[in-house]
Amino acid sequence: MSDWSVCRVLTINLAMAGLQFCFACFCVLNNPFLHELKISATITAAISVIGPVCGFFVQPIIGYLSDRSLNKMGRRRPFLIFGAVATSISIIWMGMSAKIAGFFFRVGSDNYFTFAQVWAVFGVIFCNTFINVELAAFRSLIADCVPPEAQNKGAAYSGFMMGGSFLLCNVIMLVMYELNNDIKYADIYPIISCIAASTTLLLAIPSLIIAKEQPYDVSAVFASENAFKQLYREFKNMNKIFYAVMMPLLLGWIGYTPLQQFTGTIFSMDTTFIAQICLNGVTTVIAPVFGQFIGILGEKLIFFICSCIYILASALLILSGYFPTSFIGSQWFVSLCMALIGFVNCAMNTIPFIYVGKLAPAQSKGLYSGIFNSVIVIGQAIANIILTIVNLIVDSKKNPIWIAGVFSVITTISTLFLIDSSKCFSDKLIEETEAIAGREEI
Repeated sequence: MSDWSVCRVLTINLAMAGLQFCFACFCVLNNPFLHELKISATITAAISVIGPVCGFFVQPIIGYLSDRSLNKMGRRRPFLIFGAVATSISIIWMGMSAKIAGFFFRVGSDNYFTFAQVWAVFGVIFCNTFINVELAAFRSLIADCVPPEAQNKGAAYSGFMMGGSFLLCNVIMLVMYELNNDIKYADIYPIISCIAASTTLLLAIPSLIIAKEQPYDVSAVFASENAFKQLYREFKNMNKIFYAVMMPLLLGWIGYTPLQQFTGTIFSMDTTFIAQICLNGVTTVIAPVFGQFIGILGEKLIFFICSCIYILASALLILSGYFPTSFIGSQWFVSLCMALIGFVNCAMNTIPFIYVGKLAPAQSKGLYSGIFNSVIVIGQAIANIILTIVNLIVDSKKNPIWIAGVFSVITTISTLFLIDSSKCFSDKLIEETEAIAGREEI
């Protein structure tokens, strides 16, 4: 039995809450904000590809470097500290784009928009890069510090913190909107970005204190290999179960990303905030018990059920887009549909990382966490590429909903190829993987 109580698991996950508050601020506000800066939907989608591309390289690199770190503070702590500080700075950089432009140029002038657009593009790169640095370090920390028998609980409470952070961020934005219906995204972003930066820094502290990293002698395993040979060996020896888990993670994020990032351009500001509150409210409510259900029913069945709910929600959202004046186009109905998507949101942010925590070899948990986070980033990038292409062919605000609908079906099919972690003989898998690593070194 694990001695990891609910309180202890929640405490170590507080860094995730701060990180996800920043990510919520970025995801919900960024694209509508770029639209206010007179950047077209097509170009906005193209810009949104830049950040994920940066994140794609950052995640495995940070995981790889932290696996091999000999820092006295621990393998993961230095990267988590740097990531938290850099993420805080980058979100303020992004949020202040329009305000900074206003210091140098007359608000509304061509020079004002040009300066703000260039500043914002760099902000997109910085935010995505440093958020991914912190996320890679945190996922690795959880995989290292939480014992295998408590990984369901650890991953589930990570989902709880993520949903709660998005929920709180959207509640704050909704309140600001209700107090002033004429408020713009350019007015909300600077305030929320400062709150997000402070939250990220403060909530990283408890996680750093409670995490007890186990020493691991990396020199004995990797001393004779160069970095490229090590990476080649890691991918070559990766068990096929991890590739099976990556597929629903990738496909799910391709469909989920357009809804997450473009709701502000599809629906009104208040509907966007309320819908996001409902989505993340469901994620927050079900996340604490998610680990228990996985323990009873298994990862495969839970992911399949959540994906089926995702199909239903996407189909209803598509209908709401074509009947905006009927009850299925009303604010409460759209919010209900988004609430249902909270199930697959919880599944995507929980189940894949349970496999990493339980089955990944001890010397490479950071790399595996980084690879899985890169899969999310790849999904985000592919989603934005697809959306950019679709927007060029058919200029419609409904495009993100259609993309979500198509990939909800594909995601559901991909879950049928999963194998429950309990059937993978985790101890045997880890021993065999590490044995292969040892043989190849010799």
